Amino acid sequence: MADELQHTDAMPTDLTFDLIKSITDDFSEKNQIGHGGYGIVYKGVLENGKEVAGKKLHDIASLDDVKFMNEFINLMSAQHQNIVQLVGYCYDTRRKVVLHNGKYVVVHVEERALCFEYLQRGSLDNGYMPPEYIQICHITEKFDVFSLGVIIIEIMTGTKETSKRADMSPQQFIELVHENWRRRFELATPMYTSEEVESLRLQVKTCIEMALQCVEAQRLKRPTIAEVVSRLNILDDMVRKISPSLLLYKPPIDPLSSGDQALTKFGPWGGSGDMDRDMEVVPHRLESLTICSADIINSLAFSYNDHNGKQHTVGPWGGDGGAAFTIRLGAFEHIKGLSGTVGSFGMLQNVITSLKFTTNLNRTYGPYGKGGGTPFVVPVEDAASIVGFFGRAGPCVEALGVYIRTYL
Repeated sequence: MADELQHTDAMPTDLTFDLIKSITDDFSEKNQIGHGGYGIVYKGVLENGKEVAGKKLHDIASLDDVKFMNEFINLMSAQHQNIVQLVGYCYDTRRKVVLHNGKYVVVHVEERALCFEYLQRGSLDNGYMPPEYIQICHITEKFDVFSLGVIIIEIMTGTKETSKRADMSPQQFIELVHENWRRRFELATPMYTSEEVESLRLQVKTCIEMALQCVEAQRLKRPTIAEVVSRLNILDDMVRKISPSLLLYKPPIDPLSSGDQALTKFGPWGGSGDMDRDMEVVPHRLESLTICSADIINSLAFSYNDHNGKQHTVGPWGGDGGAAFTIRLGAFEHIKGLSGTVGSFGMLQNVITSLKFTTNLNRTYGPYGKGGGTPFVVPVEDAASIVGFFGRAGPCVEALGVYIRTYL
């Protein structure tokens, strides 16, 4: 159970409180990464090394069963590429004997927690808390909406520009962020067409407006989480009508057939046996990966888009076994780093024993597998990303190489 959490559209995993307690080192203070109105957030590490964020909910009257279920249903239904996914939950009830007023009595104890994907964002401080909590410790259902707004603003602007928000009107701040992104998109020419640039600017404007609504000082003016998700979905529908190629991520370089000079092959790392594995269509954009691992990398599958925006699925390469982990890359997210180890396992010699991926959004996925052996690191330049794989596989992944696309 402790290594089966993954980012999927399925029902979040039902976890025991003891499991969450174990992976967070008994909710130790050193693992605390933040806190919200309804609980404290701890970093947890599963048996396979995968990191998660567990939110241990407070036992307070304002968080009754109805509010817990509303929060759970909203989070479970929030299946959007720009929202961190709920991957597990806990609602344990038990009876406990305690000493009260000189007598032993039986009390009813509830332990509730929510488990999310872990993002490398550092600790959360008062900057993520709404004014009603900072001033009078008043907790409402709009507490976490405020925190979400601050995070969206940081993503859209960076920490330097975020500090300017207090000195500007909302409209001035929107115009500042919009202008910064306009210049960024212009520098990306010919990465996008003029129509695509307008669609991207619409997304920027909508997201920053929504974020400012989330951080309204008056909590009643803030949207609900469900309204935020609904607005993101409406935005996707608008972009799909205006410029559908953006949702499929039109590659920034014209296709050049199999002699594509912007595409480079590196590797493979690993052994020399088993069957060769490769891609049949030139890749332009990596969409997702699924890694099955236990002690070693049992199998690898991935999907990607070609230059026409058509999606292709490859694999799985390898055998059965291991826990499955799926990585879905956002519209502006791409793989910037890959590292791993090559070693022995049982009768198998020179196989991939671990893999770890990093992206341009400073997210880390893995390590998958227990490692051991000789380490390797794939070199990726600043203006490039990993868009596909090749290698050798039989009962497991024996060797792995990458296709890297350069954008200059």
